[in-house]
Formats: sequence, C-alpha cells, structure tokens
Amino acid sequence: MTNSKVYLYATTTDSSGTKESLMVSFHNLVASWPAASLSLFSNKIIPVVGVHSDVARWEVGLSLSTEQVVGDAVEKLINFATDLAEKTGCEFILGVYDLKKDQHEDVYAINAFGPELISSLFHLSYLDVIS
Repeated sequence: MTNSKVYLYATTTDSSGTKESLMVSFHNLVASWPAASLSLFSNKIIPVVGVHSDVARWEVGLSLSTEQVVGDAVEKLINFATDLAEKTGCEFILGVYDLKKDQHEDVYAINAFGPELISSLFHLSYLDVIS
C-alpha cells in the first residue's frame, strides 16, 4: 500500500460552466493515462460567512499513488495543467499528500505561464518523487 499520493486540482466557482469543463478534461486525462491508478475528485467548499465569499467553490482534480509516478509523469501533469489553465483561466495546485501523517504539501502553483515552486519543504523524501 502506498504511503503518499500526488494530487493536481483547480478551484472554481462554476459560474461559467468551468467546473464541468474541468471534469471533462480530467476525465479524458484519466482515460488516456497508462496507469489505471488516477482517481478523480470534485469537492464542494461551502462558504463560511466572514471567511469565504458567499459563492460556493469547487475543488476539481485528480490524485495518484506516488508509486505510479514514473518517468515524465509529473512533467505530463504540469503540461496538462498549463494547457488547461490557458483555456480556463484557472490556477492549479500540484502537491503531495502523506497518508501516514495526514499532511499535504502544495509543491507547485501552475497557471498559463507554467509552474511556480511554492513548497518550502521540498527536501522531504516523499516530495522528492516530484522534483
């Protein structure tokens, strides 16, 4: 069993159908991925008065076991997110979730211009998989 997962997601309000477009794009990526271990997710974030805007947001993305991250998998995910950011205007986050510690670390923020390293903990062994 894997101890960590790589995730890639975008946050959207779905005011213009962006959520559906993201879901279709992520579904197409999963269907074409060589390893069958990619999992899609779509989580609704309920607004909290005084903390979030009054508009409900969605996190739309995918995750896969770090054991399945081989070859140029991270590069493919980054290129996919960059292309999709150009089409949708969304920003994506690529990171690692440690199942044992129940901790996550966002490693890259990805927009239409490409990835930006945002992790200060990049030296941790479970993050080395996506360097």
